[in-house]
This record gives sequence, C-alpha cells and structure tokens, in this order.
Amino acid sequence: MFPSLLFAVPLIGGWLYLHYSKQSRYPPGPRPSLIPLVGNLFDIPKTQQWKTFSDWGEQYGDLVMIQLMGKKICIINTYNAAQALLTVKSSIYSDRPAMPMVNELQSYARQRKLFDMGFSARNTSRYHGIINLGYSIVEDDPFVRIAQQAQLAMVSAARPGAYLVDLFPVLKYIPEWLPGASFQKVAREGRELSTKLQTKPFATEQDSEHDTDIRAVTAVMYATAADTIFSSVLTFILAMLHAPEAQKAAQDELDRVISHRLPGLDDRTQLPYLNALVKEALRWELVIPLGVYNGYVIPAGTTIIANQWGMAHDPGTYDQPYEFRPERFLGNHGLPDPASIAFGWGKRACPGRYLAEDALFLFAAMTLTCFTISPASRPVPFPCSFALRHPKAKDLIDNNL
Repeated sequence: MFPSLLFAVPLIGGWLYLHYSKQSRYPPGPRPSLIPLVGNLFDIPKTQQWKTFSDWGEQYGDLVMIQLMGKKICIINTYNAAQALLTVKSSIYSDRPAMPMVNELQSYARQRKLFDMGFSARNTSRYHGIINLGYSIVEDDPFVRIAQQAQLAMVSAARPGAYLVDLFPVLKYIPEWLPGASFQKVAREGRELSTKLQTKPFATEQDSEHDTDIRAVTAVMYATAADTIFSSVLTFILAMLHAPEAQKAAQDELDRVISHRLPGLDDRTQLPYLNALVKEALRWELVIPLGVYNGYVIPAGTTIIANQWGMAHDPGTYDQPYEFRPERFLGNHGLPDPASIAFGWGKRACPGRYLAEDALFLFAAMTLTCFTISPASRPVPFPCSFALRHPKAKDLIDNNL
C-alpha cells in the first residue's frame, strides 16, 4: 500500500499543479459558489446584467471570467478587446453557441449567406430609391401580427440560459409530455409560427416563390429588422425628448441645407450634425446591450459575451457617456463608431446593419423636417407629441409618403 501511495501522490500533485496553473491564466472574475454547477448564478441579476458586467470590468479588467451551470463565460468589457478578439481574430472567435432551443425554431446558416449577399454595404445602396412595393399595410395586419409573434418566440428562444436544454443539449431528445419538457411545446409553437411567417405572405400571390431559402430569408429579414429598427426609432424619439437642444440644432441644419422637400439618403453627406445625432442615438441607448460569441481559446468552448452597453458607456472612450451629445462625433476625434458596437463584430455582425442605419437616418431626417417632438401635455395615452413645424410640412408629408 505504501509504494502505491508514493506513486499516487506525485500524480495527484502534478494534476493539481497543471489544473490550477492553467486556471491562473484565465481572465479574472468573481469567485464562483462552492455549490456544484451553481457557479456565479447568484451574482448575476435578473435584469440589466450589463451594468453588473461593467462594474466587474472596473474591478477585474477588460476580460472577466465567470462560471454558470458548469460552463465558463468570458465577458468582454472594452471596445479594443472586442475588436482584437471578435474582428481581427474572428475566424477563431465567431462560432455560435449550440443553443438547441433556437435551433428548434429555424435553421440559420444558409439563410445567413443569402442575407449577407443582399444586405452588404454596397448592395444596400441599391434599395435607396424604393419606398413601398407590392403590399399595403392596414391596421392590425394579419401578416404583421404573425411576424410579431414569430419574432417574440425567436427572441425568447435565443436568450442564453433561458432554457435548460441550452445548458444540457441531451434534453432535446426527451418527449414533450414528460414533466420538465415544456420547452418542447414552446419550440413546437415557435416552429409553427416560423413556418407561417415564411409561407403565409407568399400564398397571397398567384405566382408566389416556392424556394425555401428565399421564403426563410424574407421571414428572418422582416422579423429581425422590424424589432431592431423599431427599437432604434423609439430610442431616437426618447433622445429628442431628453435633448431638445440637439433636436433644434438638427432642425436648423435641415432648414439650412434642404428646403421645400423631404430629405433623402443622397443628402446624407451634407448633414454632418444629423449624422452625428443618429450615431449618438445608437450609442446612448443600445438596442441590444449584450452580444454572445463562442469558442474562446482559453479554455476551448467558453462562451464569450460582449458587453456592448459597457463599451458604449465607457468614460475612457466617450467623455460624459450618459449625456446625449451629438457634438462628440463632429470632426475627426478617433472615437469608435457606435454602429460597430451596436451591431456586433466580425463574421457574426448583424447582416442588416447598413439597412438599419439607412432606415434610422431617413426616419430622423424626415421626422425633424416636419415635426417637433416634445413631452405631451397629458401622459395618457401618448408620452410625447409630434407637432407640425410649419404649414407646408403637411403638404410635404401628403405628397411624398
């Protein structure tokens, strides 16, 4: 027995040394719980996790490592670190988490390639002249309602860690009727909504397109763009309520550069302040505060979360980050473009980035040409009011929209 101990002790000691020396090279972070599998679960709040991640960034640095249900998660808190890992080395760090729940709803890889082909920076410019095509939207439109329901199902399924099946993929094989398998019902309902979103709009046309990929790309395009652009528009309106002086400065620029017509994307280069205002709106209140990436090399399989909110509100990058100040983007100050933070990095950047930027610019330009946004005198039913700036504004709207 004694010789066996002499043999075993060095082996155990060597394993412990290698294990802990390897862990010492991991990014720092809060100490996980000693309870098996719990990790840092109780350290993460249920809402506004990005603020906690930013606090950890101030304490531990650019990269923070935590553990959750036996999985390692690395949080990136600075723009420079995100650029280095997710853009420069995107081939290493751009795998997606397995996320069986969202994969139950739809397949993404082929549609992503087609989406990228149609919505690159160069191709998006081809759509500038298109205002409306083919289908008029009515109040409580059934297609829009299906799209909204499908989009909610997709967002719910894509939340990291929202379903146990994402943490333990083997659970995807259990039947729906078993206790604890309610995610199977959610996935089935989401899959049905996704199918409706892909097929219903095409069924209204005699010469409808039957190609599966085309239908899927169209559905994904609408479902994702509707939420992203709508949220960006709401942020813009909130910013105008918060910063009336910035609204007035943009209106003065529009009046000075453009008169007797609505602005278009061709006017963009002549409206530097409005461009700066749109960038500041993207930075000030991000639509998606956190981005998820996978494949971190130390250790392999670590999920990487980009704390986009923390980057956009980093005082080391943006002076007085909680103030709405479009002037920060006037001139060449070397500040990161908020769009590169808001829409992600590398191969996993949002493919609809340029379309969303164009849509937000057009909304801001046309709205501020015709309206002044101010707090409503009565908070119910509307928290703000849109007042026509001058008598000709109504004619501009009626003749152009």
